[in-house]
Amino acid sequence: MKRAQRIFLALYSLLLLYCCVWIPWHVKQVSRYAHSEYVRVGYGWLWVGPYREPTVIHNPPEKAASGWEVIAEEDPRSSEADLAATPDFPLIGLRFVAATLIFITASVLMTVFGEAAAKGH
Repeated sequence: MKRAQRIFLALYSLLLLYCCVWIPWHVKQVSRYAHSEYVRVGYGWLWVGPYREPTVIHNPPEKAASGWEVIAEEDPRSSEADLAATPDFPLIGLRFVAATLIFITASVLMTVFGEAAAKGH
């Protein structure tokens, strides 16, 4: 295996690993019409859950140059939807397929342009 192929395979493996640990999350909600609905609540690390920016409570500054004074922060995972979220496996699978297609295309292009460059020299 050539060095470029090993680097290419390592990058592909890192991308698939990234797809496994930075994942989309969703919540299953049952509506009154007796069908289930999935609501996406965001992306987050596999071991943490969906990421939400904490809400910051602040006072306006007395002087414009002093900036904002932070009084308190809320827990970003305080909502019920975030605590009940589960990984969105169909979307994770779609990310795997997209990453694989991108790397297959890049591999074919590398082969074609590599052969063209070798014939030119």
